[in-house]
Amino acid sequence: MPFLRDSLETIPHTVAFFSTTCPLPAGTARVELRRGDAVLATLQRSEHAPRVHVLTPNGGERFGGEGELRVAWEAHDPDGDALVFSVLYSVDGGATWDVLAAGARGTEMTYPLGALAGGREALVEVRASDGFHEAGDRSDRTFSVGRKGPLGAAILQPQPGDTFLQGRPVTLRGAGYDLEDGILDGEALRWHSSKDGFLGAGSPLTVTLTVGEHLITLEASDSQRLSTRAEQAVVVQSDFDGDGLSDEEEGRLGLLSPWDPDDADQDADGDGLTNRDELFFGTDMGRGDTDRDGIPDGGEVNQGSDPADRGSTPQPSDLVVAPDRLTFHAVVGGEPPPPQMVMVWHTWPEPLGWTAQADAPWLAVEPAEGETPGTLEIRVSPARLRPGLYDGVVQVAARARAKEVHVRLIVSAPGVRPVRLPLVLQEE
Repeated sequence: MPFLRDSLETIPHTVAFFSTTCPLPAGTARVELRRGDAVLATLQRSEHAPRVHVLTPNGGERFGGEGELRVAWEAHDPDGDALVFSVLYSVDGGATWDVLAAGARGTEMTYPLGALAGGREALVEVRASDGFHEAGDRSDRTFSVGRKGPLGAAILQPQPGDTFLQGRPVTLRGAGYDLEDGILDGEALRWHSSKDGFLGAGSPLTVTLTVGEHLITLEASDSQRLSTRAEQAVVVQSDFDGDGLSDEEEGRLGLLSPWDPDDADQDADGDGLTNRDELFFGTDMGRGDTDRDGIPDGGEVNQGSDPADRGSTPQPSDLVVAPDRLTFHAVVGGEPPPPQMVMVWHTWPEPLGWTAQADAPWLAVEPAEGETPGTLEIRVSPARLRPGLYDGVVQVAARARAKEVHVRLIVSAPGVRPVRLPLVLQEE
């Protein structure tokens, strides 16, 4: 069976499970499972279909929302075949069905009522199969199952420990699910703050919170007005001057004023980082080289190293192209092969300008110049070339650096297919 072999041939195993669905031609009398010529299993078609009858629940029963639902049935196969059963549940009078059990071999089962959607038009159906024939029976009348409140509510955003600044928008995202109503959204999701009161409904919801500690509550309600809640604590810090730095941080640092909206964007020590950047990277606003490694803090940031760690030094500036070797195959008189792409980037975060040119008339590169990070499209034109091997180079240069992409074009005569042969070296 190819579908089984292909998926498992590289995985060590002794037992494997699989399933497949095949058409059953009319008049089929036997099904065999084979491995090569060996018959592994046989299923013989019997003459009669099985019979099944639901005993309970069979209509009129009233179940609450807790405990267990017991489903019982009786079944018989005139040919004495072994039977397997599937048990299904419908909350809407048979319009839709959910599987409670499959492959059951007894004549009764239980299922937790707390996991069933509730309603007044519930039905169960039992299907019996002997492998070829199938028969089914369902409750004679509907019965009722108690409705439940939402299974749960979850606050997805903000996350635990999130801190916000005064006047900045706060996005609230949440979710809720109910067995009867499904996914809860819109007015079913209502947000509250212990400090600011009702915030609004829906998800996502963007609000502005007052300064202080808030306990954010998401209330998820279903169509029966049953609800559940989730809570998340957040803190909003004061930012009187609106510069994006909390008053507490500015006061702690001493070099900044909570009353000056412009000082966050100044560079007091002339190291190429604003005071806001210094706070983000954990560097000293009053010292241009925080880790004293001889490189200004701003230079280290631009070159990809940590300005607060003396052991972290910038890696050398370098131009990188990849892949640096390409192979194209073409046939005389045929269409040119599709282009291939090459990535170009700089080992520093700083963009680096580059130029590119090819050294062979059959080789083309686009664009001829650009800035990192970028891509090159390399094409070949085999027209007017005879069968053979052609080698060319695309040179990518930036400042004093240059990298090469080696390109090989293999041109074959019509009807000739290139073959790769292994090379074996034998030592005597």
